[in-house]
Amino acid sequence: MPEAISSAPGKSMRSRFVDRAVRRTKSNAPRIASGATIDSGGILYVESLGFARGVTLNSGGVVQVYNVGLLESSTLSGGEVDVHSGGQASGLFVESPAVLYIQSGGSAVSATILGEADIGAGGVLMSASAGSGGDIEVIGETLSTAVSAGGEEDVFTG
Repeated sequence: MPEAISSAPGKSMRSRFVDRAVRRTKSNAPRIASGATIDSGGILYVESLGFARGVTLNSGGVVQVYNVGLLESSTLSGGEVDVHSGGQASGLFVESPAVLYIQSGGSAVSATILGEADIGAGGVLMSASAGSGGDIEVIGETLSTAVSAGGEEDVFTG
């Protein structure tokens, strides 16, 4: 796994706690990462039975959420989050220029979008709001989405 965590810009560190938190173990016990900051060039993998809470994602950083992984109560100030099949995200605050991608089989609930959210075919976004500058691009499905002044939701055929 690449150097994935940076405690401050330009100051890399490899966090054994977070590294262990996002990998499947022999016991398949849930692994938890809390309060990680992902800076430019950093990647956080949240995989089977992984749970990440309170993540701060900055420009150039990436979070990958896979099958039975959960990203919760996190702030995306830049960079991108990819929620893949079976992955889930909850309580995200997506600021511009951050992008939330929900792939086929992935889902997100209770997101505030002030940046961009792209919902691919087979992806689901529920109980979300697009505020000023927020843009939700939908090929998949949205449920209970609110769009306020300056926000936008575009629905395309897939």
